[in-house]
Amino acid sequence: HALLQDAAYDSLLQGPKRQFHGRIADGLISRFPDVAVNTPELLASHLARAERFVEAVDHWKEAGLSAARASTNREAINHFETALKHLESESESPARDKRELELQTPLATAIAKTYGLGSKKAADVYETAFKLTQDMDSPPQLFQIMYGLSSNRMNGDRFLEGLSIAKELAAYADTMDDKTGYTIAHRWYGSYLIWSPDYETALLHLNKAVSAYEELKFNRWIDEYGLDPKARSVNYVGQVQAYLGSLDQGIETLRQSMAYTESLESPYELNFLHQCCNITHFYLKNLDEVKKHSESSLEISLEKNLPWTEGAALIFAGWSDHRKNKPGSCEQIVSGLDQINSYGSTSFDSAGHWWLAYLDAAIHAHQYDVAMEKLQYILKTVKSLGCEQVLPEVLRLKGLCYLGKDGSNHEPVESHFSESLTEARKHKNKIFELRTAISYAKFLGENGERQKAYDLLHPIYDGFTEGFETGLLQEAAASLKELQ
Repeated sequence: HALLQDAAYDSLLQGPKRQFHGRIADGLISRFPDVAVNTPELLASHLARAERFVEAVDHWKEAGLSAARASTNREAINHFETALKHLESESESPARDKRELELQTPLATAIAKTYGLGSKKAADVYETAFKLTQDMDSPPQLFQIMYGLSSNRMNGDRFLEGLSIAKELAAYADTMDDKTGYTIAHRWYGSYLIWSPDYETALLHLNKAVSAYEELKFNRWIDEYGLDPKARSVNYVGQVQAYLGSLDQGIETLRQSMAYTESLESPYELNFLHQCCNITHFYLKNLDEVKKHSESSLEISLEKNLPWTEGAALIFAGWSDHRKNKPGSCEQIVSGLDQINSYGSTSFDSAGHWWLAYLDAAIHAHQYDVAMEKLQYILKTVKSLGCEQVLPEVLRLKGLCYLGKDGSNHEPVESHFSESLTEARKHKNKIFELRTAISYAKFLGENGERQKAYDLLHPIYDGFTEGFETGLLQEAAASLKELQ
């Protein structure tokens, strides 16, 4: 029966075929409007075969936006690219450029979510979209495109250029009567000030974003920008609170951000927030929390085909398992790194928190040469890019490598631990300061300088007034007890 149908269809001339698909499209619109609305790609396909390309493009765009809302970004990319292909049949005109811009902008967002914010693929589409705006009078997509370009630069190989764009956007937003742009700009600038790092200024901008968001009652953030600025801002506030020493407050803020994100029903956004929580709990050595968020992220990543976050989830889950001496954990971490690298990682990516999780595990497994080579590269990268948030941790890990490779040569060990403490204090990062102090005190104690070790670690630990249930502070308390 199906073969007969195919044969009958193939026997039709091109004209009757067009009419055939045109009648189906008209029937869907008039008799089955729910089908047309819920599966716009089906309607678009018949319209395209009927050579009604103008209508087809509009419905391919709707199909792309629908797929993006469902976090099926590969499907969204396919729909947007199909729409752009059919748009080529239209003659060049300002109206055609406007329609192309309406496709290129969400396409860039979907590509960034799939291949990474700093990917070249995303850069190419954002730049195409930006060129389209040059002959237009303040198109509504301009702010979103500038945000995307800033994101791409910062997550690529031009961190300071992207940060400069973000700063200009925040300043520009302050002069505009556009609360959505204001919210996005301050969220964006605040989040990347964390990488500089300038934690106190970051808090200022992130809190501005949250306040503006709550005034707006706008509900198309994820459709138009691919993210929810309140969910991310609140999570980043929690990270900063923890870095500045308010550990319990920071963890509670992270929980609030997760609860709010769950209410949004956006798998991609929820997945992203799981990854953000992983970072803070990794540095706090909360192994069970890292495992929990990693497994949740991995489930979403596999369901929605998000290889980038799948790789990061594998790394953090492997790190947690490695710290619990579970077999296969190192292989899991390497699998995650391979997954990320297969999609092309940038210089900024190479300084990512997941790399430090891998290196922490590698040093724990006595793989000092492998770790040292990568740490040298990361150290050079963070200094050249100007994103020095992780510098104290990189220096601490280098000190541990020197200690593991040649414990008799104390000079490079002490110099790296000392420099790490200096950088952590300069940045006011209490977590990194304590992580290094624990490593340094252990080194001193094992070399007969127990009082010096105690005098180093005790005042740093004593400066905390909360967070005593975290793995990091419990480790510090155990070290002090051993030194007494």
